[in-house]
Amino acid sequence: NAMNKGLSLCSGEYVMFLNSGDYFFSTSSLQYLSKNLTDRDVIYGDICLVRDEKFFRVNSPDSILFATKYQHNLPFQPATAIKRPLYCLVGGFDESYKIIGDIALLSMIFMDPDVKTCKINKVITIFDETGISSTNIRWAMFERLLLLIRCKPSYLPAYLSLLTSIFVNYACKSFLNLLSAAHKLVKKASLIMLKI
Repeated sequence: NAMNKGLSLCSGEYVMFLNSGDYFFSTSSLQYLSKNLTDRDVIYGDICLVRDEKFFRVNSPDSILFATKYQHNLPFQPATAIKRPLYCLVGGFDESYKIIGDIALLSMIFMDPDVKTCKINKVITIFDETGISSTNIRWAMFERLLLLIRCKPSYLPAYLSLLTSIFVNYACKSFLNLLSAAHKLVKKASLIMLKI
């Protein structure tokens, strides 16, 4: 809701939103974007995560393929400048999505094969991982499923395949962790038995 209100007050040619905990990587971040504002509809760069006082770069995709096939890794909204008319064309942020409003908006924009994009190989934004989209992954996955059902059902098989592989990897890691813990317990029990 706040982003749509802000959007209604914007007057610039391009609009960019940072979430409450996000901030620009450097004082040059906007300069990197502005150098590429020629005939492109969307200009985007990379983000950094900060964990234990260390920076981890997360790259945006080099190209946007969403108009022709399912693409899970869209550009990160806080590192993306979009022409203001495009926001209006897709109706702004869909407020029915509580977690993925930004992903829904980007998906709707990138469904148009005529949208011109430009990737900048620079970190633009430090992304805050304590926000609602980072801490509610399951709900975000569900909302993305709803988005595809509503707007692009032909992409459902690819998304469901991705979800399956995520869940299988998670289950395998959990099982391996359980086996490792069991192995350690057996080892400790064996040492105790030897002492008895």
